[in-house]
Amino acid sequence: MRVKRLSEVSHSFLPVFSLDVQNPGNRLATGGNDNRVKIWDVGVLVSEEKEKKESGGSLSIGNSSLDQSESSPALLAVLCNHSAPVNVVRWSPDGRYLASGGDDRCVLVFYYSTSSLGNRAFGESEGNSIESWCLGAMLRGHESNVTDLCWSPNGAFLVSCSLDNSVFVWDVTKRSRVAKLEGHLGFVKGVSWDPINKFIATASDDHTVMLWRTDDWSLEQRISGPFEKSGDNMFFRRLSWSPDGQLLAVPAAHQGKFHVATLLSRNSQFEASHSLVGHRQAVVVSRFAPGMYGIPQSKEGKKIDKMQEGKNGVLEDLDKAFSLCALGSLDCGVSIWASVSPRPLTVIKNLFQQAVHDVCWMADGLGVLACSGDGEVVAISFLSSEIGQPLPNTICPQRTPSASHSLLIPQNPHHLVAGENSRDGSRLSLPSASNAGQSSVSDTVAELESAKRAQKVSLGKDGRKR
Repeated sequence: MRVKRLSEVSHSFLPVFSLDVQNPGNRLATGGNDNRVKIWDVGVLVSEEKEKKESGGSLSIGNSSLDQSESSPALLAVLCNHSAPVNVVRWSPDGRYLASGGDDRCVLVFYYSTSSLGNRAFGESEGNSIESWCLGAMLRGHESNVTDLCWSPNGAFLVSCSLDNSVFVWDVTKRSRVAKLEGHLGFVKGVSWDPINKFIATASDDHTVMLWRTDDWSLEQRISGPFEKSGDNMFFRRLSWSPDGQLLAVPAAHQGKFHVATLLSRNSQFEASHSLVGHRQAVVVSRFAPGMYGIPQSKEGKKIDKMQEGKNGVLEDLDKAFSLCALGSLDCGVSIWASVSPRPLTVIKNLFQQAVHDVCWMADGLGVLACSGDGEVVAISFLSSEIGQPLPNTICPQRTPSASHSLLIPQNPHHLVAGENSRDGSRLSLPSASNAGQSSVSDTVAELESAKRAQKVSLGKDGRKR
């Protein structure tokens, strides 16, 4: 295992709230408290040549006095369309589009342009951008900060959640809202779309996880047990599905006195199957690798048993393909878990000086990136003998992007805005807003309203809502 601080990745030394790696592709997107979305070349950031020129790839904490990221050869583009901190960035499944959401209540979708003008045609970029990225859609409707985003498996839809307690489903190609999912009684801080395309999972400060059906947008299940003791002092509750859709990793859970992430199993009707115990403070983000893994083999075809040894635990079923999940915590640490092991493969403590905000996997499946409130981004790389060998073609078929969807290039900036009243969702097999199961959701709200408690709003040291 090798840990490297990516000193070139910076948002003016302000907190980095989110990051995501393009897959397929080789770009890293980051969003921060400087109101910017930045796109980086992963190959330049983590190349072995740069590693040799630096201090042996060792981890160092702290910043230099000047932010030199704007002149870095790894920086491909700076997108300045947000007017407030950017809380989340997510690439579409085919890597063609980049979505972002922030405290300005907007969801933005960008696309790569071959034009030399690119973003500058709108007066939106700054610095010495190498690539041109244009704003393709501006989705408005949330009444408070957008905290998390997730693409549908076919890349035609986006789901967003907000501190207004609501969840919106967007048809990106039509720049319209297809559904508003109401039922949470607290800030919604995490959302994830089932790779099998049956459910959308959301996590909220009301100490519940909700599963919503994608065929009629009705509420399928409300889960509260593992989350009843979770606190409200975290910016995010980012949950994640395994690539085969069998497990849902949910942060901000408790097992007795321990802070854990819990695994909800589809096979057991989403009851808690395992607890991932390894952090001293609340887990705020979980992220499964995009593909499955197997035990690596030697050139002679024999399985390498190095993963069975040592203090990091024993894999239980070595002949079964497994998934890997990364967790980030308020304790400034990151841990890596295999779905077939009761103990973590590794726990990296004190990785940052402040809480972890987001984690993502490298495109090759052999590395993890993490960002923090201290403005740092760290790359953690592994050997296949340490975590397993990524298996080809193990991504669920439903995750294959649709070749038919395409984001239209707007001819007029006014066409970018999808307003609150925009409702056209008749696309693919997903329902339109007219039959989006509003009665079921409304009934759920009515049932829960009697138990509704006053929602507590707290502010961090930087004045941001929690």
